[in-house]
Amino acid sequence: MRLKRSVWFLTAGALSLILTACPGPAATKGILEITVNAPSGVTPNVRVTGPGTDSTINTTGPTEFKDKDPGDYTVEVNKVVANGIGYNGTGATLKVEAGKKSTFNVDYAAISGKIQVNINTTGLPATLTPSVTISKNSTPVGTPLSASGTYEDVAPDTYTISVPSLTEGNSTYASAVDGTTVTVNAGEEAVVDVSFTLNPGTATITIAGILSGPTAAPVNVSLTPSGGSAITQQFSNNGSVTFSNLAPGSYTLAAQPATVGSGASAQDFAASLSKTTLNIASGGTDTATVTYSRPTVTVNLTGLPAAPATANTVIALTGGPATVAPTTITGTARSATITVPRFGTYTATATSIVAGTTVDSYFFSTAGVTASPSSTTPAATAPNLPLTPRGETGKMFITGNGTFLPNGLNAIYSLADTSIATGATLTNFLPTAGTSSTEGYFKTVFDREGNAYVIYQNFSGSNAARILRISEANLRAGSLTAGAAGNKEIVGTAIGVPSGQGGNEEVEPSDIAFDSNGNMWIANDNGSAIVCVSNAQLNAAGSTITSFNQALIVPTSFTGELARTYTFVRALAFDRDGNLWFTSDDTVASDPDRRARLSRINAANLTCSGGVQRVAPDVLLNISNVGGAGGPIIKPAGLALSPDGNSLWVADYGGSSARYKCITPTPPPTTPDPDCPTGQVKESAPVFVDANADQESVIQINIAGITTGATLRNAFTETGRLLDRITIPAGTGTDRGLQQPFHMAFDKQGRLWLATNNNVIVTSGDTTPPCGFTAPGAGESVVCLPGTALTDRRGKVYGLTIGSRGGSDPALPFARDVTPAVRISAATDGVGFTGVAFNIAPLNAPMYVRPNQ
Repeated sequence: MRLKRSVWFLTAGALSLILTACPGPAATKGILEITVNAPSGVTPNVRVTGPGTDSTINTTGPTEFKDKDPGDYTVEVNKVVANGIGYNGTGATLKVEAGKKSTFNVDYAAISGKIQVNINTTGLPATLTPSVTISKNSTPVGTPLSASGTYEDVAPDTYTISVPSLTEGNSTYASAVDGTTVTVNAGEEAVVDVSFTLNPGTATITIAGILSGPTAAPVNVSLTPSGGSAITQQFSNNGSVTFSNLAPGSYTLAAQPATVGSGASAQDFAASLSKTTLNIASGGTDTATVTYSRPTVTVNLTGLPAAPATANTVIALTGGPATVAPTTITGTARSATITVPRFGTYTATATSIVAGTTVDSYFFSTAGVTASPSSTTPAATAPNLPLTPRGETGKMFITGNGTFLPNGLNAIYSLADTSIATGATLTNFLPTAGTSSTEGYFKTVFDREGNAYVIYQNFSGSNAARILRISEANLRAGSLTAGAAGNKEIVGTAIGVPSGQGGNEEVEPSDIAFDSNGNMWIANDNGSAIVCVSNAQLNAAGSTITSFNQALIVPTSFTGELARTYTFVRALAFDRDGNLWFTSDDTVASDPDRRARLSRINAANLTCSGGVQRVAPDVLLNISNVGGAGGPIIKPAGLALSPDGNSLWVADYGGSSARYKCITPTPPPTTPDPDCPTGQVKESAPVFVDANADQESVIQINIAGITTGATLRNAFTETGRLLDRITIPAGTGTDRGLQQPFHMAFDKQGRLWLATNNNVIVTSGDTTPPCGFTAPGAGESVVCLPGTALTDRRGKVYGLTIGSRGGSDPALPFARDVTPAVRISAATDGVGFTGVAFNIAPLNAPMYVRPNQ
């Protein structure tokens, strides 16, 4: 028995293994589940057809169809009507697969409405039978009604009500709803109350003020009797609407807002009623006017100078439902009412340029204010919008550099517009650097956003040369130091080109110009390069910029006189086409390759990207005039675009000589100095002096329609290229006229301003024995500078009304005299002026140096 039992267990186990190893047959059927959703009281009618299936679902909730053959099944949703309102849903074709379940939801929703017509025959003779027709485009929605009734399953739309007047004898009975409209919405019941009045009155409503009709959709105007339903008519343009057959009584007038056009051209209109109540007498009439007007936003400005100060102010409305063009107000206006396209909420901001005599001022809103015109309040007034003056706006800035020597005084001064004409006392913008500083301010420049850039130069190649960017916000706050948050320094490695990339690594920024994208271009004088720091870098986080984005240096193909094209890049200016002009080199008569130059880099090469590039200018002008009448141009230190954009003005700093002074050292020298008297030696560093009293000059070069080329052309001999040459005549005493102009700028009147160094390094001790200057190669002789080299040792800024050459002026290329309209002098001996700038640039300046408005 035990043995048999064991055999039975083995047999059963084997059978189990066999059954487990053999799976059952694959599924051949699928499942289809339809879930129907419908409002309460609505009985669905959904038909499902497919392979071997034709069923109808009349209940809500899920219905499951099992064991369905694979294939396509159609779910057809049929319209049903419940309580007079039509309902329907969306069907589909579903695929059933073997072994899978397919599901679909049917959602019934109202697609029509109904109209309940209540006919009140009170007062109507029994012999008269009313007839009420509801129609759309003359097509009735059903059989005319003579008694109260309901039109069911009516498509959503606006329908016209027709109730003909009834006459018996001399009496006319009319209904006020005749000729009016009723609007049907899906899922809703519209009600029309019909009653009859003996000898009814009328009301005429005049529609006015729709400026550009017709309206995008018909607009409703209605009269509602006391205790009754509204009587509605529609209009689509200016004109009149007549309500006839009105029962005597009081009616309330209402009108919808209107919209003309659609999309981006849509214009909203708000309705204003001449009166809201109309009184209708038996057989009488009453009238009213509905005037439509566009919504407006009124903006009142504060913070601007009061009249008589004039301003050009641009107000922007943004953030609303439609685009609004900026609005400009001028003169003494300090508010504006602006028409807007649509109802909604708008944010108002503004910028303003307040007119000055020499330099304008710029004001702006630091935050916006909002206003929300609506159909009920179309004329909205924003809270007062305060405007803030940009930091240090409306001023002239004069940069003073004390001769680049350790004993030089360095300061940046400012003058308010009202003080410029009189040359009033200069006010320190940045403090005097002191008498022991080896670095000095050189120029101050402003960008379009109102940030200030201070160029620092220095003596003996110190790495302190740099550019300090002071943000506009910090100008307002008075945070002017390099360490102030938001300010940043552009340091040597962002200005000098490494020797391994074709540069000489020297750093001496001499000028700045900004292109239309806000990129900063820097002239590197001793570095013989032009570099660009991108607008993105200028506005990025951080306090220091250490790299440039593009650097332009001389092409290797340039030899001979062209090889010095980028040598000593001194000044920059953009023309109105975005080309960059620069002056470079200096004139040494004995060296045919050293010539003062004016060159142009085509805008296509100014990408402010790509690192170091050897770019050939497409215009190369020799402006040295070596050996020519009127004398040479030695050092083209300043460059300015004329107000009309057709010419460039170039300022010649003139020549300078390196002179050494002999001093008596302690202890006495052990080795005699052959250039000094016994017991004396030369100072370790030379003094660079203008050793003559020749007046420097400024030349005007025509650039309109200038031809391009790869050769260095003589601007003084090329026909029509030299337009003018001016100087400032000497006056009395130590007034030597124009001496060492460095920088230029035009003001809003078109006057040319010159910042001059004015020979400040030459002292009375240099011109009166014993002077102690050596005469190189003259043995032990000691010489003095000529007395005509001595000025009052104070930098000058001149404002010139240039005018034009007259018949009494010397012929070109000789300079003509221009007497300054304004003279501004440094208050301290030894401070020469090297920079002049306006915050903001004049109106006719290119937009990339004007504020955004």
